[in-house]
Amino acid sequence: MPALDACTLYAKRLARDGGVFMHRGDTPFCIKGCRHEQMQLDAVSVRQAARRLQRVSAGAESGRAHHGVSVLS
Repeated sequence: MPALDACTLYAKRLARDGGVFMHRGDTPFCIKGCRHEQMQLDAVSVRQAARRLQRVSAGAESGRAHHGVSVLS
């Protein structure tokens, strides 16, 4: 679990009397903008992972077809 004394993106010390903006329950940010930036980065990572998985799945399917292997459901 990350320490709750600094912004996750910029390591800026969090003000004890100010707001702390949380993401995923345990990731602190100094301002809403930092949290939003991390949320966008997370969304990009999820989309990239989905595309990689899709390419791997497509490659596996074409490999099976190439070798005459059928997939039983």
